[in-house]
Amino acid sequence: PISRATAAFECMRQIQQECFKMGIPLKTRHREVAPNQYEFAPMFGNAITQVDQNLMIMQIIEEVASEHGLAALLQEKPFAGVNGSGKHNNWSIGTSDGLNLMNPKQVKAVTGNSEIFPLVMSAIVSAVDKHGDLMRLAIASPGNDFRLGAMEAPPAVMSTYLGPSITDYLNTVKNGSLGDYSPQKKDLAFGTETIPSIQVPAEDRNRTSPFPYGGNRFEFRAAGSSQNVSLVNTVLNTISAEAFKIVADRLEAGEKPLAIAQDLL
Repeated sequence: PISRATAAFECMRQIQQECFKMGIPLKTRHREVAPNQYEFAPMFGNAITQVDQNLMIMQIIEEVASEHGLAALLQEKPFAGVNGSGKHNNWSIGTSDGLNLMNPKQVKAVTGNSEIFPLVMSAIVSAVDKHGDLMRLAIASPGNDFRLGAMEAPPAVMSTYLGPSITDYLNTVKNGSLGDYSPQKKDLAFGTETIPSIQVPAEDRNRTSPFPYGGNRFEFRAAGSSQNVSLVNTVLNTISAEAFKIVADRLEAGEKPLAIAQDLL
């Protein structure tokens, strides 16, 4: 008889193959926390395309699972002491010619201005602070409302976690000292002398935050696994557009970028 773990692996492998036939590359597959819980991670891309592909992936998962005698439950609600399921919406903003506005090195290289990256980050942080209620509504559903802050992180209260490295940097900006942000690395030890520690980014995607900065992008971790994330991205884009309009209007009125960033922070 085939083991349950092997059956799940064969199912996931076929899901990847079916997705690849449709031009959807699933980069990773792995186990998750709960028993019989697994996860795929697709490649990044344009938000409109990725939302459509995510819906297709959900359909493929359910259909292929049935072929293997399994049932794929895209269920957020925890049950019987087992945590529910969600998905992560990695989100960034780029220009039409490929500049990622959340990548500090790219922003400095293209603009030659050290004030632009902290201005972008302060605008987005201010948008989250101002419109956390809209973000909360964007991921609200009966099943997901049972999940958030109950059996697992993240909590149902919307906030952003930037990590100590960029938080320290933005605090120096807020206090009037401007410099370039250079992402730091930290050692990750495995607790044994036989395996050496490795270096990992300081932006650790804090798993207790619904909207952490993960290095060059934010990660909305609170979406439900069965959700169509078009509304999530509509909200993120809209609240950011408003924040950028506020910044643009103040720049047009003659204010300096650093002064605006300090005020927003």
